[in-house]
Amino acid sequence: MKVQILIISILFSSVTFAEKTLQQCIDTESDLERLQCYDEIFSRSKEKQIPISSKQSSVNTNKEDLFGKEQIKNSSEKLNSISAIAMGSFKNWKKGQIITLDNGQKWKLKNSRELNHKIKNPRVTISKGLLSSYKMSIEGVNTIIKVTRVK
Repeated sequence: MKVQILIISILFSSVTFAEKTLQQCIDTESDLERLQCYDEIFSRSKEKQIPISSKQSSVNTNKEDLFGKEQIKNSSEKLNSISAIAMGSFKNWKKGQIITLDNGQKWKLKNSRELNHKIKNPRVTISKGLLSSYKMSIEGVNTIIKVTRVK
């Protein structure tokens, strides 16, 4: 008797939950969101679900702006390096220092060894290293500095 009551209560609560979810789908105004809600209820495979995105990503993105970001993997023409001007005067290049380039990108120095080289607005080249790492070389300096993109 107790088992039957337990089974009936579980079935009743699941039906109530499904009705609430179904009502939420019915009340949804956006066609895409409503379709995805129905798909979730009827547990279709994730490959067939349509993601909700009201805005499409812009196709005309600047390749140089994508350098060092995850999105560059989607681009058919990948850059291996960029060259830019590091804005400001530099004397010591230290770990954790943020370097702002003239194109608006910001890179953080990762080297544990300090580099002493006084220079103003140097031209730098940032290129891909191994295992998704990046390295920066400064024009006129025979040293490579490991960097990560901040912005």
